[in-house]
Amino acid sequence: MLKLFLLPLFVRCESADHYWTAGNCFVQNELYWAYLIIFFCGLRNSEIGRLEIKNIILDGGVYFFDLGTKPRRTQRTLGRHSTKGKSKAAARRVPISPLLIDLGLIERAEALKIAGKQRLFPEWKDFKNKKSGRDMPGHHLSKSWQYVKKKFEFVGDELTIYGGRHTRAQWYKEIDLAEIIKRKILGHAQMDVHAVYGANVLTVAEAKLALKTLPIEQQIAGILIHAKLRAEYKELIALPTW
Repeated sequence: MLKLFLLPLFVRCESADHYWTAGNCFVQNELYWAYLIIFFCGLRNSEIGRLEIKNIILDGGVYFFDLGTKPRRTQRTLGRHSTKGKSKAAARRVPISPLLIDLGLIERAEALKIAGKQRLFPEWKDFKNKKSGRDMPGHHLSKSWQYVKKKFEFVGDELTIYGGRHTRAQWYKEIDLAEIIKRKILGHAQMDVHAVYGANVLTVAEAKLALKTLPIEQQIAGILIHAKLRAEYKELIALPTW
């Protein structure tokens, strides 16, 4: 896992276009954030590709990605609510790791909002299925994942398309997070077929339980924060991405 987050994109890359080659630049582009979101939040590739500024909310001191739940009076948003999900279970609130906040995700969202943008990642490459014409919002990340796996010689199942979500699920298991909370976050249907829609919405208390961190997460955080600080201290050249 550390191998992935020691790659040039996350520590020091050549340029905004050549972010998988080592250099003296710091680039927080859409793929930088996408890899962090899939591992630290557990969103699906397609959900990341569709994220909009309005999907970020603050509730009870915790930031969430709100993926289609009904607005609550206690929530403060960076925009209006709505998103598409692949099922009722997919409509949920996912806690955003404090690491992503420390790395500047909220500042990105606020700057984009001021610029009149809607998407959280306006630089995201959109693909359509050549035969059906169907939108493939997660393909940009999937393509990148396959490139990284080959270029940096990740073997076997070290890096699979959904490896980030599987890793996130395993980390939840290691902190003894209750299965019902894990299912809410990952967008899995609850085992109780009689569970009502509202019961699938994660509470602030549940979110705080899910935000406990493991040593491996702390190690990754150290790598990423160090790179960001180097950019802030002008040791690396911070480049815009949108």
